[in-house]
Amino acid sequence: MVSPAVVPASKEASSSDLRSKPSPGGAASEVSIRLWPPGARTRSHVVNRMAENLKSLSTFYQPVEPQEAARVAALVEERAFEEGEREDQEVSGVSGSGRNNGSSAVRIYAKQASRMMLEVLKTGKLPEKEKEKAEEAQTAIDSTGQEKDASSVTTAVKEVMEDTGDSASTPPLATKVDPQLFDISGGSRDVLDREKAEEVFQLLVDPDHGFTKVRLSNRAFTKEAAEFAGRLLSRCKERLVGADLSDIVAGRPEPEALDVMSIFSAALEGSDLRFLYLSNNALGEKGVRAFGSLLKSQKHLEDLRFENNGISSDAAKAIVELVSGSKLRTLHFHNNMSGDLGAERIASLVRQATALEDFKLSSSRVGTKGAVALAEALQACSSLKKLDLRDNIFGEEGGFALGKAFRTQPLLEELYLSDLGLQNAGVQAVLEALETTAPKLSVLDLGNNDISTSCAPHLVRFLEKKAALKKLSLAENELKDKGVILVSNALRQGHDDLEELDFTLNDVGSDGAIAAAKAVTTKPRFKLLILESNHISAKGLASVRSVLASGVGTSVLAPLEDNELGDEEDEAEEIDENDGPNEEVGDTDELESRVGAVTI
Repeated sequence: MVSPAVVPASKEASSSDLRSKPSPGGAASEVSIRLWPPGARTRSHVVNRMAENLKSLSTFYQPVEPQEAARVAALVEERAFEEGEREDQEVSGVSGSGRNNGSSAVRIYAKQASRMMLEVLKTGKLPEKEKEKAEEAQTAIDSTGQEKDASSVTTAVKEVMEDTGDSASTPPLATKVDPQLFDISGGSRDVLDREKAEEVFQLLVDPDHGFTKVRLSNRAFTKEAAEFAGRLLSRCKERLVGADLSDIVAGRPEPEALDVMSIFSAALEGSDLRFLYLSNNALGEKGVRAFGSLLKSQKHLEDLRFENNGISSDAAKAIVELVSGSKLRTLHFHNNMSGDLGAERIASLVRQATALEDFKLSSSRVGTKGAVALAEALQACSSLKKLDLRDNIFGEEGGFALGKAFRTQPLLEELYLSDLGLQNAGVQAVLEALETTAPKLSVLDLGNNDISTSCAPHLVRFLEKKAALKKLSLAENELKDKGVILVSNALRQGHDDLEELDFTLNDVGSDGAIAAAKAVTTKPRFKLLILESNHISAKGLASVRSVLASGVGTSVLAPLEDNELGDEEDEAEEIDENDGPNEEVGDTDELESRVGAVTI
């Protein structure tokens, strides 16, 4: 993985790409390489790389579902290509097509793709205006699946859409990935009326398929369509083990939406599901209770998700009343409005779920009181492997409570604690607890917690005990050069599994950036170094790239569009000579000689 958007040079030069310019005597004396437009294979490669980056980078940003990554990447690429085409035409109009080698269009293509990919990672979706423009840029595909205009609907987009079963006319057939999944979520969102429901749902009860899982998301059901679909679901519910009912009432009036939920609830009541997804429906307490008969009938549910549902404290109370948590292994809440009271109520469900392995309660307005309640409940979950509490308002006391909880979590592998306002003291409590437990911890996200340089020694002690770490994010803190150098030096020895390191927006200059590059350049599996939004000088950037080129390669360096070029003379933060006795670190260049005296 290199950067959110990867734009390789095209290898598909056509006869129009190579132009011989005749000399005055008539012989060809110069060959001009035409860089734009990229060929279909190149565009397909770009889309595939962006899709992979979306899936992996979303661990540090807003989550992007794997099945959505390819679709979003294809839309991003189409939109970036459109901008590149516009730039190419404008440059040709000014300088003449003979003098335009397409390099300007390539730059715009890469810049636009990177910008939109970062937006997706920050928000979890492509901005609506960009999505509309991308969809408009794609030529419609007729009912036979043939392109009406092959020049505008790219092979890249089609290949990715087909590979993920997400084309505009995807039938509800079993997917390549899971032949037991009945999936109607492909294509653009639309309203599913009775007529369309009859068309797509007949296959569900076909005995030749024997589907055991259903995904009905991304379609807004009318009441009549839900009644028809519900009857068929009821006929096969005995064999179902999972149901994804996410995003099934978008844009429908509240009375009809509640009717649709109640219909599906009644249809699946009494089934023996292992997973149930109700995300992206505007539930509130009324919606939760509309699904009441379904929720209450489930005794072996292992995976339950309420993301982007408007779960208030009252809705949380309804969930606790209706759901049995004894078998739960995965429980997700994201982008709700639960607050402290809602978190306290959810904590009572967590306390029952002693087998819980994956718990998320992110972006839900939870403060210190709710954080303490959750942390106390998590002490009963000794099987926990993944915990995501990002984007709440825990504060220092929340950090202290989490520290106590983590001492009982020996199996933790992924921990997402960014945007919690833990500050130095709260982070230190967390790190001290993790030093003595969780030997398999592979992902730690502590971004945007007001961590300063004084916390760096605690990070170093923690890192000395965590050889299995693969991804570390300390983005949007205040580590500065000194803190980044200390952390980077701690990562240089061992940590051969390290794949990603993020120091975004840490007031880092060239010294810190070079130290980070040296920390990762010899790692055999390293994929991504993020130093965005700092103040690294041009000379410092050249040194960073040189260090990376000597090892893992410069492709691992993420884009630096918001880097402020630092002052060559003033950018480095001096290391206090009293920080410790001299200690050899390894290399003898200027940077190493400056930080070699630091001992923690």
